Amino acid sequence: MLLKMRCLYELARIEVSNQSNEVIEWVDLGISLSEQVNHHIFQIKFKLLKELLYETNETQQANISNLCAELEERRVWVDLEEILVDVAKYLEEKGLLQQSLSYYKRALHASQFVGKGVN
Repeated sequence: MLLKMRCLYELARIEVSNQSNEVIEWVDLGISLSEQVNHHIFQIKFKLLKELLYETNETQQANISNLCAELEERRVWVDLEEILVDVAKYLEEKGLLQQSLSYYKRALHASQFVGKGVN
């Protein structure tokens, strides 16, 4: 099941910018599967992808920030490094350059822990 969630997540992560119905279904399936097996990290990751499927507003930005903070608290540095860059690119595309820069900085911080046995 874990391998299935990982594959589904990576596929959805790559395609999330297309915002197709298929991607929405993959993300919803990922949320459902991760809840079934009670895998909190994947729940957070799929919820983050879901946030990137919608138009930018303050609530969505707060949700993204909270979900990223949860991953930071859990010290999931390898995942965070990718996720924070994805969020930064998403915000940059939406013209939210200050917020984007903040996520790029957080990604740089996360990258300092990758490979150092902190996870």
